[in-house]
Amino acid sequence: MRVGVIGGGPAGATVSLLLARSGVDVTLFDKAVFPRDKACGDVVGPRAVRVLSEIGVGLPDERWPVGEMQLSWRSLTMTLPSRGGIGFDGTGYSIKRQIFDDYLLRRSLQEGTQLVTGRVSFVGERGQGAELICEGQRCSFDIIVGADGANSVTAKTAGLVDEDRVEMGFALRRYLDGHVAMPRIDMLAPESMGGLLGYGWTFPNSGGVNAGVGVAVGQNRSRARGLHGHLDRYVAKLEHLLSTEAIGCDAGGWLKMGMIGTLPARGRVLLVGDAAGLVNPFQGEGIAAAIESGRFAAEAIMTAKAGAAIAYRRRLYDESLAFQSTGHLLLRVARQRTDLAGSALRGLVTLGRRHCGIAAGWGLFWNDLTAQSGPVPGGGVARGLALAGTLATRCDPIGRRYRASEWTRVPGIAGG
Repeated sequence: MRVGVIGGGPAGATVSLLLARSGVDVTLFDKAVFPRDKACGDVVGPRAVRVLSEIGVGLPDERWPVGEMQLSWRSLTMTLPSRGGIGFDGTGYSIKRQIFDDYLLRRSLQEGTQLVTGRVSFVGERGQGAELICEGQRCSFDIIVGADGANSVTAKTAGLVDEDRVEMGFALRRYLDGHVAMPRIDMLAPESMGGLLGYGWTFPNSGGVNAGVGVAVGQNRSRARGLHGHLDRYVAKLEHLLSTEAIGCDAGGWLKMGMIGTLPARGRVLLVGDAAGLVNPFQGEGIAAAIESGRFAAEAIMTAKAGAAIAYRRRLYDESLAFQSTGHLLLRVARQRTDLAGSALRGLVTLGRRHCGIAAGWGLFWNDLTAQSGPVPGGGVARGLALAGTLATRCDPIGRRYRASEWTRVPGIAGG
């Protein structure tokens, strides 16, 4: 079997590594020369660490541990405790994407993946297989996996995405000199963000601090304009914590969240990671879902072969759809009613300051660790939030169409 993988980030590196390790003929295409930078908060969370451990892949040496985290809304702040669960100890790591992505890609190449540097412009099915065009050259494969991010060429040219329905976000990152003792996420008031929902982050790393701002824009990408100004104002508020001297240039990137408007697989073409819209709708993290979906895709290809798309969709829906659909619903409501979102945040942080179990439960839930939480403090709160979210999506017209039992019957574009 020959498999083509487009994109060498965490999702593409994971699927190619696992396939090559099993003897599959894998060719990975990426337009960039590694190591390359990537806009990100750089946190490889507990869920990602767990999956990497399960597939026998470690972490690069240059990393910074991330445990407890502060979450603030206006003048209120609560601490999200670091809780272990089934197969993980609650600790994540801050690793610059330039280092982390290069590390995973090199591990994949060591397993036998062939690397082609070039820009892919087209992906489609052809006969009993699939083909792509890279720098004008046609290449044929049994299966093609698109791991080419939120602006996936694979999704667009293979007809797997409806751009009018996707839920987009944009994030802008800046490296700074200095140090912070505890990572923090600051929810930003919509009136200070031009009416947009967004938050700022400040995470320590081995070379200083990663600070950034992310916003949810829905389908209107033009709303992300002016984010540099918002980042400047956010960084200025951190002067009491760290130096505001920038290291290098700002980096920005699009996020596709909640799986809405994207069919993750059909026929001989599969989408993983950001290309499938698997970014966390609550906090914009995508590394864990990228690695996990890469694993699911590899296992589906190895076991189901020609039926890989159906097997992969079912696995992805079983594991991810409930959380992603809940996040999409809450994000959509919050964008429409920013006043309601502000009241909910104020209530959450107020309760979390008083009750550690609520803070821990929210931390587990919004980091998509509920299923693996086990009998730990806050686990019951997380499971209660997950159940409430599932019930809410079933009462929502878009949420009902979002359910896996309906999506698996859709022959074309899926979504709300």
